[in-house]
Amino acid sequence: MTFLLVTAVFLFSLKEIDWTNFLPLLGTKVGDVVWTGVKLGISDYEGYEVFLIILPFMLIPGRAPKAAVLGLGLNLVFRLMILVATVGVFGMHTVDFLWPVGMLAKFVEVPGGIFDRLEVAFMIIWVSVAFSSTMLYNYFASLGLSRLMQFKEQSLFTFALVPLLYIISLIPANEIATEMLTRLEQVLAVSICFATPLLLLGFSWVFGIKDET
Repeated sequence: MTFLLVTAVFLFSLKEIDWTNFLPLLGTKVGDVVWTGVKLGISDYEGYEVFLIILPFMLIPGRAPKAAVLGLGLNLVFRLMILVATVGVFGMHTVDFLWPVGMLAKFVEVPGGIFDRLEVAFMIIWVSVAFSSTMLYNYFASLGLSRLMQFKEQSLFTFALVPLLYIISLIPANEIATEMLTRLEQVLAVSICFATPLLLLGFSWVFGIKDET
């Protein structure tokens, strides 16, 4: 449903895109563009560790690389669609909006007027996606804690983490504090998500641990 809605917003906004908003193309050095893009975009792929966690639970682990490439590839395509649509419509004013995609969904018009206030449906689905991601990470955290403390059941940690998540969500008092907390989370997540697999891989090489899947 999310993919369908993003595609609809992109298609309906095509007639409003001003392609001159993308000029000058590569007006700065290529190295600066790449480095800035890496710094800003690397946090968008902090969730790739999900594939590493669910790999032992797959019936056919050999299909994991293909599924990971397909999932990340689709994610990249839809992010590019959103980027082209928002920058093409709003230009330099894109940075003035806290939620540019929400504003884009509010701005576009459905042909024939068969559906009004598209941003409402967009926000509903967006919140549901964020909720599902929160529950997924809650499950992984409770699973990790139960394995670490050698508990047979992980349900105890699952319910214990919910109040903690709620308390953390109450910490930021405004949008600025929320953005700062988000940036901190991104730095920690990227550091952990990229450093931990490499560290574990190094340990497996040093101690001769083989894949038992």
